[in-house]
Amino acid sequence: MHWKSTHAHMVSKSCTMVENEIDAMSRVRLMAIPFHITINCENSQLSGRYPTINNLRFAYRINEKVCLRREEINAAFSNAAQLIAFALGLCPSSLITSTIQIIPIHPCAKILVNLPEGQSV
Repeated sequence: MHWKSTHAHMVSKSCTMVENEIDAMSRVRLMAIPFHITINCENSQLSGRYPTINNLRFAYRINEKVCLRREEINAAFSNAAQLIAFALGLCPSSLITSTIQIIPIHPCAKILVNLPEGQSV
């Protein structure tokens, strides 16, 4: 019985955290957020050679040599997902369908693609 109570409390706490994140995202004015994107880092010896968005490095894996951690990668992808969601929102008839879903929520933004069997991107 105690296990069910603890589990229910954990689920309730998780739901509250998600609701708070959604509420915070609903108050964001994307037109007011500047997106600064660079391809070549001038100081690549210290930070590695990565494209950046808002000074956050894009990568598909961590790199200890240049102190590139998972948190920075997740934040960069969150910024990119927000930018894509915003850009696609400007053209409502564009790519947002049941096939593509963008979840621009930090700490782990996602771009989900649900293709019929046998199709690829």
